Amino acid sequence: MPLDPTTLTSGLLGVFAGSSDFADAAASWAGAYADYAAVAMAGVAAPVFTGLEEGVMATALTAAFAGGVASLGTTTLPAMELAFQAFWFVPPVVFGAGVVTLAPPGLAALLAAAFAAGALAPTSAEVAAGVAAAIHAWTLMVAVTFPNGTVVTLL
Repeated sequence: MPLDPTTLTSGLLGVFAGSSDFADAAASWAGAYADYAAVAMAGVAAPVFTGLEEGVMATALTAAFAGGVASLGTTTLPAMELAFQAFWFVPPVVFGAGVVTLAPPGLAALLAAAFAAGALAPTSAEVAAGVAAAIHAWTLMVAVTFPNGTVVTLL
C-alpha cells in the first residue's frame, strides 16, 4: 500500500485544531507523520521502525516551535525540516536489507509555500491538505539504498 497524503491530512487536522503547548503540538505532528509513514514502501520492502523515530521527531519539533517563537518564526521551517530528516535518520530506518540514505533538503521551502497558500485558505482542512501535500511530495524523495547498490525512493 503506497503512502497516502489523506492519512497525513487527517492527522494534521487535529494539529491545526491547536495546542498552545509546544510539546503537545510537536507530539501531534510526529504522531501524524509516523502514522502516515507506517505504510511506506521501498520497492517491495516495508519499513522496520525502532520506535525511536516518533520520539526523536517530537523532541526536534518541540525545539523548532520554541525556537520559532524566540526568532519570530525565521528558524521554524528549517528546524522542522531537520526534525523530519531525523525521523528517517536517527537511527536510519531499515527497509528489508536496505537503509534510508537520503532524506533530502527542500522541505522547508515546500512548507513555506504550503503555509503561504494556506494563509488564503478559508478552512483548516484546506491548510492541512496543503501542508500534507508538501510533506508527501518531500517524503516521496526519501531514498533507500540496498546492498546491491540499487537506490529507490519511497512509494
